[in-house]
Amino acid sequence: MKITLNFEVNSLPKKNGTYPIFLRATENGNHFKQALDVYVNDRRNFDAKAKRDNWISTKEPYAKVFNSRLSSSLEQAHKTMLELERREELTAQNLIKALKGDNSESCIAFIDGKVKQYQDKRQLGTSLSTEYFKKKLLDYSSDKNVLFRDLTYPFINGFVTFLTKYTQVTGQNLSQNTIHTTMSRFRTLYRQAISEGMIAVQSNPFDKIKVKRGNTHRIGLTQDEVNRIINLDLEEHTALWHTRNYFLFSMYMAGMRISDVMSLKWENIVDDRLFYQMQKTKSSRSIPLISVS
Repeated sequence: MKITLNFEVNSLPKKNGTYPIFLRATENGNHFKQALDVYVNDRRNFDAKAKRDNWISTKEPYAKVFNSRLSSSLEQAHKTMLELERREELTAQNLIKALKGDNSESCIAFIDGKVKQYQDKRQLGTSLSTEYFKKKLLDYSSDKNVLFRDLTYPFINGFVTFLTKYTQVTGQNLSQNTIHTTMSRFRTLYRQAISEGMIAVQSNPFDKIKVKRGNTHRIGLTQDEVNRIINLDLEEHTALWHTRNYFLFSMYMAGMRISDVMSLKWENIVDDRLFYQMQKTKSSRSIPLISVS
């Protein structure tokens, strides 16, 4: 399909007397336009057929700045065309929609869909971390639905600030590493949305967001502390009872990741050994089961 790009000046002035300039995409005689932050005081000072960077006459006070802006808009349009063509979604209407960033799709619904995919693939750790990320995002938006068009630099930067004051169930604030991990999850979901065509092709606001890792200092439990956990008097089949048992099983299985523990089935046990594939690295492990009195 043939799509042509041109600039066009509005035939009527705005209330302030200036004439706005549009980027026009034409396909099969149908025109779709994107308003640009460019204007002229006199329509005669604009020539759509002029050579590059000379569309606006030097008679206009902001000619150099506006010509540069038009040039950048044209380059972005061509890049977007290539991306839409790669996805086999190139039409003049889709092009202008992408350039406008006019996306009313729900980011929250997209996240829910990803959680379901992770669960179906038994990627339980990723599923849980994505669910936890969604909770924080909804807390930030006061439980209002977040649309993809809302994901601007000010919104995302504000979310980072929000995370520095976020209070967990324990009453503690998030660590720097947790904030880093949360933003990494956000960035990954954003990239997935772009690759799946949920977000219009445009500059990535995450390119301006930098969240550093914090310093970590891990301290292992003493044998006395482990014994105290073992001897806790917990009501059977409660959440705490299960949590304690998951922890102890993970510990005795050489520090097994909780996502791997949650994915185990009875067939993973063969002749008093545990055989499983680690979700994160895809490597196989074989660990002898031990008797704990």
